[in-house]
Amino acid sequence: KMKGENWERFLPKFKKKNVKRKKKKIKEKKEYTPFPPSQPLRKIDHQLESGEYFLSQEEKRAKSKAERSAKKQKELAKKRKKRAEELIPKKKQKTTTDTAEKSKKSTGASARELAEKLKSKKVAKKKKKGKLDVSEYVAS
Repeated sequence: KMKGENWERFLPKFKKKNVKRKKKKIKEKKEYTPFPPSQPLRKIDHQLESGEYFLSQEEKRAKSKAERSAKKQKELAKKRKKRAEELIPKKKQKTTTDTAEKSKKSTGASARELAEKLKSKKVAKKKKKGKLDVSEYVAS
């Protein structure tokens, strides 16, 4: 019966996917040298060059202690410089609110504002001395 018909309907149908393939990295060839590189110096060789090898234990300790103290002094100098920079006040640009406040001060403030200002100064002084009352905080 199905001898002359198309059999594709019975076969599985796969979706075509465009898969990206990794590109091979081309390595550049290094220049060939017949002689191997010279060996790095050993610790003892460095000590012989600097003359440290011939020092006694006490002298080695003193030298390392001096190096540490010099390094510590540099770090302290950096920290002091940084702290000093933080203490320098930055210049503030004038704004319209600053000029408005100055004009109010020059014309004179109301009696109520002056009283509040004096009261806040008294509270600040008492805070420094350590004597405070609850009535200072309660609005009257």
